Amino acid sequence: MAVELVLPDPFQHAGERFSFATFGAADLPAIFAIEERSHRYPWRLENFRSSLDSHVCIGLRRGEEWVAYGILSFVVGEAEILLFVVDKAWQGKGVGSRFLAALLKAAAQKAETVFLEVRESNQPAIALYESVGFNQVGLRPNYYPAAQGRREDALLYALDLRYL
Repeated sequence: MAVELVLPDPFQHAGERFSFATFGAADLPAIFAIEERSHRYPWRLENFRSSLDSHVCIGLRRGEEWVAYGILSFVVGEAEILLFVVDKAWQGKGVGSRFLAALLKAAAQKAETVFLEVRESNQPAIALYESVGFNQVGLRPNYYPAAQGRREDALLYALDLRYL
């Protein structure tokens, strides 16, 4: 792992106990299964493998089950959330907002600003990001692959972590 972070404490939500953990090579089959269920155009397994050495890979667990994960990159006082994924079975239940808040607090240990990109069509994610204070700061035209060989714009968001 490129940057060491203190992970947040476990939390209770809807009668379930959730905890945070970094994930490694042995966890990739479970993490990658979530990725494939969650995205029409998932990251490749090789991307996950290379992230283990160069990025901070944090997951959210319920018992032994992975339910969400985030991959963070750090460079000179800035962080970027490369991936933020909540398994479909846990979406819309408040787990994602708790996990995002924890990731942001962890990122604030080493960065003043955090960035992320999101598909312009992903309204639930945009609503979540804006609800915690992210603001759109840019647009990356034709960034994501889309159906029928087309491309979709990415919205670039930023959050000043000093005011969390």
